[in-house]
Amino acid sequence: MEIPYIVSGEENFNLKEVLVKLRAYFGIEKLALCGGARIDGVFLEQHLVDEISLVISPYVNGDREIKTAFETIGRIDDQFKIDFIKKLPDGGLHLIFKKGE
Repeated sequence: MEIPYIVSGEENFNLKEVLVKLRAYFGIEKLALCGGARIDGVFLEQHLVDEISLVISPYVNGDREIKTAFETIGRIDDQFKIDFIKKLPDGGLHLIFKKGE
């Protein structure tokens, strides 16, 4: 069926190796991670995030079951600095943070 695939890691999935292979075999240099708190946290824990694009909406509902943007449980200590701020028509904000050096 000629479907491309990538194999990475003998026993555990190696995200860094996958990113290297995506660049080498497919020419992919930028990747948008559009996942939930758990996958976002895994990429952060492996220091594979260099930019965070965050939209804050002016809506509050008090639901305690809603997860945070990143599920890392204290296993990360990377610092990001604000790079871009845009006010949205609904009163929200679009923020872009870049990883600090």
